[in-house]
Amino acid sequence: MRTMENPDFGRRAKERREALELSQKYVAELVGVSQPAIAKIERGGSTTTTNGFALARALQTTLEWLEFGEDVHPIPPGYDRLDQIGRAKVEAYISGLLAQATPRLPTAQDEDRPFGD
Repeated sequence: MRTMENPDFGRRAKERREALELSQKYVAELVGVSQPAIAKIERGGSTTTTNGFALARALQTTLEWLEFGEDVHPIPPGYDRLDQIGRAKVEAYISGLLAQATPRLPTAQDEDRPFGD
């Protein structure tokens, strides 16, 4: 499990939470952490990737936006009604699709293969 230590992550999380008019306590309940943990994240404290994903879901945004500030991609309708296993399946499926779409750079082993393999 990776730890995220980006102060902008917390700033963006706070801005998004306030834009949605959500309290730290409510977001903490959605994420499954304490209210002081949310306050710490918003002040620039670190969090785990797992909590980062949960926070992104609670704030109806993406982990990428919280980390890097890229355009917000809204969560698809109905996603919030999935249980933890359902959400994990969706995230795994999307990760698989993205991995397939990512161009692979040729390696030295590729040079030994016949064209088309």
